[in-house]
Amino acid sequence: MKKRFITLPVLTLAVVFVFSACEPDFVGNKIKKGSEYSLSFSVLNRTEKETLSLKKGQELNVSLTLEKGTVSLRIGRKDKPAIYTGTDLESADFAVVVPENGRYIISVSGKGAKGKAEFDAVG
Repeated sequence: MKKRFITLPVLTLAVVFVFSACEPDFVGNKIKKGSEYSLSFSVLNRTEKETLSLKKGQELNVSLTLEKGTVSLRIGRKDKPAIYTGTDLESADFAVVVPENGRYIISVSGKGAKGKAEFDAVG
């Protein structure tokens, strides 16, 4: 009986230790409003995706502010080549011209990342 009382606390401490060492995948906010999408994060360790309906000739303005970690972006339609791909990006502002009407998937991938990514279609 004494052995059981010692094993249970040790096992409980081991489980608590393992879970306390895990870093969350995502801590932040996602906002989608019409042709705008904003993703702010204090922790990003996965891929976040959102779909925007865009028209040919529109400019998709991208603003990336990165405080730490690494971020990659991919913008494209399902089963088609991407219209933009960037890996290990730094803070930047740029525009991507939409080549044809459709639903475009915006993928933001991070590893130990903290910052903000904003997308706004104009035109």
